[in-house]
Amino acid sequence: MEFAENKSMEKPKYKDLLFDVDGTLLDFAAAEEHGLRQVFAPFGDLMEPMTEAYQILNKQLWEDFEKGLITKEDITQTRFRRIFKKFGVDADGVETEARYRQCLNRCAILIDGALEVLDYLRPKYNLYVVTNGFVQTQKMRMKDSGLEPYFIRSFISEEIGCQKPGKEFFDYCMNHIEEADRRKMLIIGDSLTSDMKGGEMAGIDTCWYNPQRKENLDQVKLTMEIEDLRQLMKKL
Repeated sequence: MEFAENKSMEKPKYKDLLFDVDGTLLDFAAAEEHGLRQVFAPFGDLMEPMTEAYQILNKQLWEDFEKGLITKEDITQTRFRRIFKKFGVDADGVETEARYRQCLNRCAILIDGALEVLDYLRPKYNLYVVTNGFVQTQKMRMKDSGLEPYFIRSFISEEIGCQKPGKEFFDYCMNHIEEADRRKMLIIGDSLTSDMKGGEMAGIDTCWYNPQRKENLDQVKLTMEIEDLRQLMKKL
């Protein structure tokens, strides 16, 4: 799928590609499910409903974080505690958060085609990571998955003190990318609210990785859209 502004068959002349990690290069949904099963398994029949409730709550919390309404600490200090309260379970939410984080740190599952695409792109472009994840988690998972060597630098929100889609996050990236030119940049990610909206606000081109063929209900401006990472090898 390609949008009107990309009618030309000529490939765009990009220099820098900014990649999201979770849901774009790494299968965060699979890692999350693995981690939640580990921490909720002791609660027997409650495991499935607790997992479902957690995923709904966690999605809302991260959306609030992207809007600047809450901090990352608000997420990690409350999400499991609120789930345990909802189900009347006597358990330590902070301790559960720590065990869950350990599970995530050890679980790095690549999106199909990720390394193949990066092998193709690395000789042609400067590759960077832009992520709202936790520093320790993202660095460990990138190393374990084999992603780390492909990227010049990883911009991680926890490390730089601001997050996508905020202007401050992208301004920081521009200030730390050699000879940065927004006209020659493309951000590739799965999130409309953080990756695509962030790219739009930063004045750089956007590529929405949309394997589930979701609708762009918010009408975020997109430069291109793909449903398989390997489509990048034809577009770039």
